[in-house]
Amino acid sequence: MNDLPNDTTWQARWGEKALSKGVTAIPTAFLLHAARSGLNHAQQVLLIHLVSYWWQASRDPFPSLKELKNRTGMSEKTISKHLKALEEKKWLGRKRRYNNSYRYDLDRLSRRVAYLASDEGANEQQAPPERIANPLHPPAPMKERSIVEPPKPPKEKLEPPKPPKEKKDSSDRENQGFMERSIKEIMRDLTEKGE
Repeated sequence: MNDLPNDTTWQARWGEKALSKGVTAIPTAFLLHAARSGLNHAQQVLLIHLVSYWWQASRDPFPSLKELKNRTGMSEKTISKHLKALEEKKWLGRKRRYNNSYRYDLDRLSRRVAYLASDEGANEQQAPPERIANPLHPPAPMKERSIVEPPKPPKEKLEPPKPPKEKKDSSDRENQGFMERSIKEIMRDLTEKGE
Protein backbone atom coordinates (compact mmCIF):
# COMPACT_ATOMS: atom_id res chain seq x y z
CA MET A 1 0.00 0.00 0.00
CA ASN A 2 1.02 3.57 -0.54
CA ASP A 3 1.78 5.43 2.75
CA LEU A 4 2.13 8.85 1.18
CA PRO A 5 0.50 11.79 3.01
CA ASN A 6 -2.05 12.34 0.20
CA ASP A 7 -3.07 8.73 -0.35
CA THR A 8 -6.75 9.63 0.31
CA THR A 9 -7.13 11.50 -2.97
CA TRP A 10 -9.03 10.08 -5.92
CA GLN A 11 -5.84 10.12 -7.97
CA ALA A 12 -3.91 8.13 -5.35
CA ARG A 13 -6.64 5.47 -5.17
CA TRP A 14 -7.61 5.18 -8.83
CA GLY A 15 -4.86 6.76 -10.90
CA GLU A 16 -5.10 9.53 -13.48
CA LYS A 17 -5.98 7.22 -16.37
CA ALA A 18 -8.97 5.69 -14.59
CA LEU A 19 -10.26 9.16 -13.70
CA SER A 20 -9.84 10.57 -17.22
CA LYS A 21 -13.53 9.88 -18.08
CA GLY A 22 -14.84 11.53 -14.90
CA VAL A 23 -16.18 10.38 -11.55
CA THR A 24 -19.71 9.54 -10.39
CA ALA A 25 -20.27 10.19 -6.69
CA ILE A 26 -22.79 7.85 -5.06
CA PRO A 27 -23.70 8.40 -1.41
CA THR A 28 -22.71 5.46 0.77
CA ALA A 29 -26.21 5.58 2.33
CA PHE A 30 -27.58 4.46 -1.05
CA LEU A 31 -25.12 1.57 -1.28
CA LEU A 32 -25.85 0.47 2.32
CA HIS A 33 -29.64 0.63 2.18
CA ALA A 34 -30.73 0.11 -1.45
CA ALA A 35 -31.23 -3.67 -1.29
CA ARG A 36 -33.05 -3.53 2.05
CA SER A 37 -35.29 -0.81 0.61
CA GLY A 38 -36.58 -3.14 -2.09
CA LEU A 39 -34.26 -2.41 -5.01
CA ASN A 40 -32.90 -5.35 -6.96
CA HIS A 41 -29.41 -5.33 -8.49
CA ALA A 42 -30.53 -4.18 -11.93
CA GLN A 43 -32.49 -1.26 -10.48
CA GLN A 44 -29.49 -0.20 -8.40
CA VAL A 45 -27.23 -0.32 -11.47
CA LEU A 46 -29.72 1.74 -13.49
CA LEU A 47 -29.94 4.40 -10.78
CA ILE A 48 -26.15 4.61 -10.58
CA HIS A 49 -25.93 5.06 -14.36
CA LEU A 50 -28.68 7.71 -14.32
CA VAL A 51 -26.75 9.57 -11.59
CA SER A 52 -23.68 9.52 -13.85
CA TYR A 53 -25.68 11.67 -16.33
CA TRP A 54 -26.92 14.05 -13.58
CA TRP A 55 -24.34 16.85 -13.87
CA GLN A 56 -26.45 19.72 -12.49
CA ALA A 57 -29.05 19.54 -9.72
CA SER A 58 -31.36 21.81 -11.73
CA ARG A 59 -31.20 19.74 -14.95
CA ASP A 60 -32.81 16.32 -15.21
CA PRO A 61 -30.66 13.74 -17.02
CA PHE A 62 -32.05 12.28 -20.23
CA PRO A 63 -29.97 9.34 -21.50
CA SER A 64 -31.64 7.28 -24.20
CA LEU A 65 -32.59 3.66 -23.69
CA LYS A 66 -29.92 2.80 -26.26
CA GLU A 67 -27.24 4.55 -24.18
CA LEU A 68 -28.40 2.76 -21.03
CA LYS A 69 -28.43 -0.54 -22.95
CA ASN A 70 -24.84 0.00 -24.11
CA ARG A 71 -23.68 0.85 -20.59
CA THR A 72 -25.55 -1.83 -18.63
CA GLY A 73 -25.71 -4.73 -21.08
CA MET A 74 -29.46 -5.07 -20.43
CA SER A 75 -32.03 -5.09 -23.23
CA GLU A 76 -34.13 -1.97 -23.78
CA LYS A 77 -37.23 -3.93 -22.78
CA THR A 78 -35.63 -4.97 -19.47
CA ILE A 79 -34.45 -1.41 -18.82
CA SER A 80 -37.96 -0.06 -19.49
CA LYS A 81 -39.44 -2.61 -17.09
CA HIS A 82 -37.02 -1.66 -14.30
CA LEU A 83 -37.47 2.08 -14.89
CA LYS A 84 -41.23 1.67 -14.65
CA ALA A 85 -40.81 -0.24 -11.37
CA LEU A 86 -38.49 2.48 -10.00
CA GLU A 87 -41.10 5.08 -10.87
CA GLU A 88 -43.85 3.04 -9.19
CA LYS A 89 -41.66 2.66 -6.06
CA LYS A 90 -41.15 6.46 -6.08
CA TRP A 91 -37.37 6.30 -6.53
CA LEU A 92 -37.50 8.53 -9.63
CA GLY A 93 -39.90 10.42 -11.85
CA ARG A 94 -40.05 10.23 -15.62
CA LYS A 95 -41.21 12.90 -18.03
CA ARG A 96 -41.78 11.88 -21.62
CA ARG A 97 -39.73 13.66 -24.25
CA TYR A 98 -39.78 12.96 -27.95
CA ASN A 99 -38.97 9.70 -29.78
CA ASN A 100 -40.10 7.63 -26.79
CA SER A 101 -37.33 9.05 -24.58
CA TYR A 102 -37.58 10.46 -21.06
CA ARG A 103 -36.16 13.05 -18.68
CA TYR A 104 -35.44 11.43 -15.32
CA ASP A 105 -36.32 13.42 -12.20
CA LEU A 106 -33.84 12.25 -9.55
CA ASP A 107 -35.05 14.56 -6.76
CA ARG A 108 -36.99 11.61 -5.35
CA LEU A 109 -33.81 9.53 -5.27
CA SER A 110 -32.00 12.33 -3.48
CA ARG A 111 -34.72 12.66 -0.82
CA ARG A 112 -35.00 8.88 -0.37
CA VAL A 113 -31.25 8.53 0.19
CA ALA A 114 -31.28 11.46 2.63
CA TYR A 115 -34.07 9.70 4.53
CA LEU A 116 -32.12 6.43 4.59
CA ALA A 117 -29.08 8.28 5.91
CA SER A 118 -31.10 9.83 8.74
CA ASP A 119 -31.43 8.20 12.17
CA GLU A 120 -35.01 7.18 11.38
CA GLY A 121 -34.01 5.63 8.05
CA ALA A 122 -31.00 3.91 9.59
CA ASN A 123 -33.31 2.20 12.11
CA GLU A 124 -35.04 0.59 9.16
CA GLN A 125 -32.40 -2.14 9.51
CA GLN A 126 -34.41 -3.67 12.37
CA ALA A 127 -37.75 -3.19 10.59
CA PRO A 128 -39.88 -6.19 9.62
CA PRO A 129 -39.38 -7.44 6.02
CA GLU A 130 -42.75 -6.09 4.80
CA ARG A 131 -41.71 -2.56 5.86
CA ILE A 132 -38.31 -2.88 4.23
CA ALA A 133 -39.74 -3.95 0.87
CA ASN A 134 -42.35 -1.17 0.99
CA PRO A 135 -41.19 1.51 3.44
CA LEU A 136 -43.91 3.19 5.48
CA HIS A 137 -41.94 6.41 5.46
CA PRO A 138 -41.38 7.31 1.83
CA PRO A 139 -39.95 10.70 1.02
CA ALA A 140 -42.32 13.65 1.03
CA PRO A 141 -44.61 13.58 -1.99
CA MET A 142 -43.40 15.57 -4.94
CA LYS A 143 -45.47 18.04 -6.82
CA GLU A 144 -46.52 15.94 -9.77
CA ARG A 145 -45.57 17.26 -13.15
CA SER A 146 -47.75 16.53 -16.10
CA ILE A 147 -46.48 14.00 -18.58
CA VAL A 148 -47.17 14.78 -22.20
CA GLU A 149 -48.45 11.69 -23.93
CA PRO A 150 -47.80 11.35 -27.66
CA PRO A 151 -50.91 11.43 -29.84
CA LYS A 152 -52.47 8.03 -30.35
CA PRO A 153 -52.98 6.89 -33.93
CA PRO A 154 -56.61 6.52 -35.03
CA LYS A 155 -58.02 3.06 -34.62
CA GLU A 156 -58.40 1.41 -37.95
CA LYS A 157 -60.45 -1.65 -38.67
CA LEU A 158 -57.93 -4.31 -39.51
CA GLU A 159 -58.97 -6.97 -41.95
CA PRO A 160 -57.14 -10.25 -42.35
CA PRO A 161 -54.97 -10.41 -45.43
CA LYS A 162 -56.63 -11.93 -48.48
CA PRO A 163 -54.95 -14.98 -49.95
CA PRO A 164 -53.40 -14.37 -53.34
CA LYS A 165 -55.49 -15.46 -56.30
CA GLU A 166 -54.18 -18.55 -57.94
CA LYS A 167 -53.31 -18.25 -61.55
CA LYS A 168 -54.20 -21.30 -63.53
CA ASP A 169 -52.17 -21.81 -66.60
CA SER A 170 -52.90 -24.25 -69.39
CA SER A 171 -50.76 -27.02 -67.87
CA ASP A 172 -52.86 -26.93 -64.65
CA ARG A 173 -56.06 -27.27 -66.69
CA GLU A 174 -54.61 -30.15 -68.66
CA ASN A 175 -53.53 -31.96 -65.47
CA GLN A 176 -56.96 -31.46 -63.94
CA GLY A 177 -58.63 -32.77 -67.08
CA PHE A 178 -56.32 -35.79 -67.14
CA MET A 179 -57.13 -36.57 -63.52
CA GLU A 180 -60.88 -36.37 -64.15
CA ARG A 181 -60.58 -38.68 -67.19
CA SER A 182 -58.38 -41.12 -65.30
CA ILE A 183 -60.81 -41.33 -62.40
CA LYS A 184 -63.75 -41.83 -64.80
CA GLU A 185 -61.90 -44.57 -66.64
CA ILE A 186 -60.97 -46.33 -63.38
CA MET A 187 -64.56 -46.15 -62.16
CA ARG A 188 -65.85 -47.51 -65.48
CA ASP A 189 -63.32 -50.38 -65.43
CA LEU A 190 -64.27 -51.25 -61.85
CA THR A 191 -67.98 -51.27 -62.62
CA GLU A 192 -67.47 -53.41 -65.74
CA LYS A 193 -65.40 -55.98 -63.82
CA GLY A 194 -67.88 -56.03 -60.98
CA GLU A 195 -70.86 -56.86 -63.26
